[in-house]
Amino acid sequence: MKGDKATMGGRLEEEIGRKYGSLKKAAAAIGVQSGSYFRPYLTGSSEIGMTLSKKLADAGLDIDYIIDGKQKVNTDMSADIRRRFEDMQYRLAQLSSEFAALGKMVNDNNPAQKRD
Repeated sequence: MKGDKATMGGRLEEEIGRKYGSLKKAAAAIGVQSGSYFRPYLTGSSEIGMTLSKKLADAGLDIDYIIDGKQKVNTDMSADIRRRFEDMQYRLAQLSSEFAALGKMVNDNNPAQKRD
C-alpha cells in the first residue's frame, strides 16, 4: 500500500491507542500473539499490506486514516443520527395526525359551530 511510512506508523500507533489502548490488546484483536508484531509497521521498516489492512479494518481501526492520513466520517455516528432523525419524523407525523383528529373532535362537539 502506498503511503508515508514514517507517519503511517505514527497514525497506526494513534489508532491502536484510540481503539485498544495497548499493542497487546490490538494484537489479540487481529489474532496475533504479541504486540511486538506491530513494531516493523510502527517504525516504518515495513509497509502495511492488504492482509494487515483488512485485519485492522475488521478490528475497527480507520485504515484509510492510517494509510493516507484522511479520516473518514464516523458512519456509525451518522447512521445513528439518521435513525434518530427518522424516528423523530415518524413520531412527529403521529402527533400531527393525533392533533388533527383532536381538532376535528373539538369542531364536531362545539355547539357554536353547529347550525340548525
